Formats: sequence, C-alpha cells, structure tokens
Amino acid sequence: MDVPKSLRDYFQFLKETKSPGSARRYRYDLEAFWRWVVAQKGECDDKTLRSLPRSVYKQYLSYHTEKGASNASLRRITAAINGWLTYLSQAPLPPPPGRQRDLTADDFVTEEEMRQLVATMKSPANRTQDEIEVWRRLRDRNLAIVMLLYEHGLTVSEVANLSMKDINLTQGILTIHNAKGMSRTIQLTSEQRMQLIATYNAIPKRIRPYLYTDDPIFVAFSYGRKEYRLDYITSFGTPWRLSAEAIKKMIKLEVRRAGLRPISATHMRNTRILEHLKAGKSDDEVLKYFGLSNWRALIRYKKYLRKSNS
Repeated sequence: MDVPKSLRDYFQFLKETKSPGSARRYRYDLEAFWRWVVAQKGECDDKTLRSLPRSVYKQYLSYHTEKGASNASLRRITAAINGWLTYLSQAPLPPPPGRQRDLTADDFVTEEEMRQLVATMKSPANRTQDEIEVWRRLRDRNLAIVMLLYEHGLTVSEVANLSMKDINLTQGILTIHNAKGMSRTIQLTSEQRMQLIATYNAIPKRIRPYLYTDDPIFVAFSYGRKEYRLDYITSFGTPWRLSAEAIKKMIKLEVRRAGLRPISATHMRNTRILEHLKAGKSDDEVLKYFGLSNWRALIRYKKYLRKSNS
C-alpha cells in the first residue's frame, strides 16, 4: 500500500534538507501515522491527508500516550508531525506536557556489564555455525560501533551517519554531525583507531568504502547472502549504509547473548556524560563534546550526582 504522493514528495524534501538519520526517523514516524489514519478511516488518499483536521493529529498522540509511550517518544513523534505540518504551511502542535523523569542507577551501564558484553562480542561461544561465519566478518565492525557508543557517548544516529570523509585514520580524528546540524571532532586513541582500521579492512576490496567520500564507515550486511550490501537504488553500487535500527537490533542481540539486563546505546551515552561531569568538566565542555545544545540537558545528570553523593 503506497503512501500518498504529497507524503512521498515530503520524504524527498527530507532527504534534501535533513541528515540521513533524521530523514529516516521522520519517514518511519509519518508512515506509521498514515497507516493509523487508514486503519481509522478505511482509506486516506492525498486530498484527505492534506486536509486532516488538527484533532486527528492530537488523537494520534493520545493513542500513543494511552499505549504508555515515553515522553521522549512523544516528543519525537510530535517533531515528525510538526515537520509535516510546517511543510503544509500549517501551525505546529505544542510539545507534549510533562518533564523527563529523574535518572536512576538503572539508566547507566557498569564497567563490569561492558566487560561482559565486549567479551561476548569477541567470542564465538553460544553461536551456531552459520552465526560464527557471520560473526567472523562483522566482529570488528560491531566492536567498533559499541566502542564509539560507550567510550565517546555518540548516539546511534550519529554512528549510523558517519561517512569516510568524516575520519582521518592517520591522525585518528573523527568528525561527528548530529541531527541539529552541529558538528564536533573527537580524538581517537590508538586502540580505537586500529579498531576502525580493522573494520575497514574486513570489507572485501571490491565493495570497500572509498576514503574521503560520502561512503559509510559502517556498511550493512546481508545475512541471507552472507555478504556486505551494495546500494544500487540511490547510487551506482556504493556500500549500503548500516541503519540506526540495525545498530539497535545488533546491540539488543549481543546484550541478550551476554545474559545481561536490557542495555541500550542510551545507557552507554548516559554513563559517558555522567563520567565527564564527575571529572569536573564545565557545562560548555560537556555540551560541546556530546553535541548538546542546551544546558538544561544536563540537569538530570547533575541531580543524580547530587543524590548519589549525599
């Protein structure tokens, strides 16, 4: 079931104006909204979609609220809808009420948990023969991803959007671009640089990303064919970028294999932000390092620190 033309046009607009990760996120949320409208109305053609009353959008947000969606999820969905409304020259919806909950110890990951996760990712144990074959090819890639998430506190979208032009393998400098259009650089350790080089060398030469180009650092893998994927749709056989959703799924599977509680990239980022504050970094230093735009983002971490030290 194809989405209406106006929505397809908007998706193309997103590709031209947003980062790849943001464009994919908006598209995912808006397609879900459109499918919900179809389920409610029985159909939703182009004319109907463009003339939906604001009450329908509010009902959709209420639907997610009743399902128990977090405040962060509601804000993400509202942002996607507001982008669409702005595209239609309509007034945006107000942000969802309420504030983020206080952080607890469960929102962070311990060193022991990370050691156990990394050890599991490095080991072929508890994998089938087919899984071991894939593991040998993806081990370095997946370890490099977790390294950036935990040791530098990058977001999943930031990792997924990394391109070969963003890294200087000789100097070990990585440039990060976030969804807000902000850029920053981080200095890799020698071990981290070697892990990324191993990731690069693990890809067969015929489909290896080109240095200093828009080719992705992290390439998607076809488990059915047991080979790295090429993109023949939007480009001429360039490496297919690993998606943020695929990264989340990989972490979930490896965490489960390690026998750990549910741990996500957000736990890793929270831990790294907290460590920077513990080390006495200034607000400006922390905001710049993690690509945050507002000091209010640090309030929960500072409150948690005060409670844990009292």
